[in-house]
Amino acid sequence: MKMIEVENLGKKYRKHTSLEPTFPTLRDRLLSWGRQAPVHDFWALQDINFSLEEGQVLGVIGHNGAGKSTLFKILSQVTRPTTGRAVLRGRVASMLEVGTGFHPELSGRENVYLNGTILGMSRSEIDSHFDEIVEFAGVADFLDDPVKYYSSGMYTRLAFSISAFLASEIMIIDEVLSVGDASFQKKSLEKVRQLVRDQGRTVMIVSHNLAGVAQLTDRCLWLDHGRLKKQGPTQKVLPLYKAQQERLTRTPKR
Repeated sequence: MKMIEVENLGKKYRKHTSLEPTFPTLRDRLLSWGRQAPVHDFWALQDINFSLEEGQVLGVIGHNGAGKSTLFKILSQVTRPTTGRAVLRGRVASMLEVGTGFHPELSGRENVYLNGTILGMSRSEIDSHFDEIVEFAGVADFLDDPVKYYSSGMYTRLAFSISAFLASEIMIIDEVLSVGDASFQKKSLEKVRQLVRDQGRTVMIVSHNLAGVAQLTDRCLWLDHGRLKKQGPTQKVLPLYKAQQERLTRTPKR
């Protein structure tokens, strides 16, 4: 069963170019007052097509600014596409960046219940997984503190634990695992493998850790300047991406 289908997806932003110099004088400000700033269209994504079957793990790779996070924000319904469509079948647990989905004034305990409710779970369902979430995240001593006081690592551990233990068919993970320590990253990757093996979870993950992508994913999307440069089995796409990165590293800057 296809859990994710993306067709002709595109996202366009409008950029306003300032008419003033970097350090404007009063004269510069007066001259630019009332003048219309030039507007430029910028396509963060364009003509993206792919699908993902139930129980597959998809890696999304590419340089910074390639459009990876924009794609994940569209799939998580944080932003709307300009063109095309994305269909997701099932409940989606998203980890887009540290703190996404948390209310900073609420405690860790309250945020667990808030996230579970957003996923459509009853209080009794959340109760049945609560101890596992806290133990995996290792935040028991801070559970009743507002999460605005949490470190980035604590945020990440709790966010991942909620996504892993509360019911969802699709997990979308955007590089946030790189914030945790090495032992938690390893534990999290093992948990993802278990969820895919035992529960048939469908997972999309962005990571610059290419070794982790090679170990965890079945397929890869390679994004380059907002376009889909290559997609296919990880063992075929990843070497091509690595080769390009090596060529860019060796090319002297002018």
